[in-house]
Amino acid sequence: MIALQDPPSSTAGRSSWRIDPAASRVEFSIGKRVMLVKKLTVNGRFSNVGGSVEFDPSNPANSRALVKVEAASLDTSDPLAPVPALDATQSHMRDAHLRQADFFDVANHPYLIFESTAVEARHGASYRIHGLLTVKDVTRPIVLDGAYALQDGVLAVTARARLNRHDFGLSWSNLALRIADEFEIRIALRATPEAPQYTGDPIGRPATAAQTS
Repeated sequence: MIALQDPPSSTAGRSSWRIDPAASRVEFSIGKRVMLVKKLTVNGRFSNVGGSVEFDPSNPANSRALVKVEAASLDTSDPLAPVPALDATQSHMRDAHLRQADFFDVANHPYLIFESTAVEARHGASYRIHGLLTVKDVTRPIVLDGAYALQDGVLAVTARARLNRHDFGLSWSNLALRIADEFEIRIALRATPEAPQYTGDPIGRPATAAQTS
């Protein structure tokens, strides 16, 4: 959920870039305690991330973006799990619960949306990115620490932040499974200036990708 903007901002010098869903991701980590004893960390990711960036290479703080994350694309499986079959069962059950109304309620709120509001230049290619994050029907301001790189015609943006799940209505918990209040998000976006022909797919996947998912 990355974005770059400095309102009121000038459109001069900005060009349109399309976020590549196949090369972008949003990851998260959150702690939990099982039966008040065992501490664990759950790592997950959203694989369908799209949107657009208006990028100004001469003045990145004059850039902006709108990022959409498909909530149902979340996946908490561990590719390095010592017992893959057990992890597959546990992550399948966990992901199903995360998609329900206790958490992301993907049936009624299919997208997480980030829209930038301001950018502060820090040092080098590092920036502090301000914006509005919408999860379900809750919109709140957040701040990301980010950086960008431009190489071989590809714009790469990375960022991270620590957020409180209760701020976004993700407050489910019980006595047997206590979930930490704060979690970390890590974003990696890749964008290109020349977008293929899109079919109106909300994430921005090309026709072949949208039709096969």
